Amino acid sequence: MTAGKRGLISTDAIVIDRPALVPELLVAIFDLLKDEGMVLFSADLDTPFVANPKTRQHLPNGMVKALGEPKFLDSLKKIEESI
Repeated sequence: MTAGKRGLISTDAIVIDRPALVPELLVAIFDLLKDEGMVLFSADLDTPFVANPKTRQHLPNGMVKALGEPKFLDSLKKIEESI
């Protein structure tokens, strides 16, 4: 982790090592995907997911080639159905 804008902590990745079935955690994950342009991926999922339409243009081609074209999540309900 490093200090980011305004002295806030920033990181390149987040790992969740438990099933994300807690509603508050799902909301936080969706907010990160939407607001921070993060990508949700798990070995259990068949494709990566994004919730910000601008995120796709910033993904490395090698990542898309290896993991597949990301699917767009436009609601919290879709993230709950996907994981």
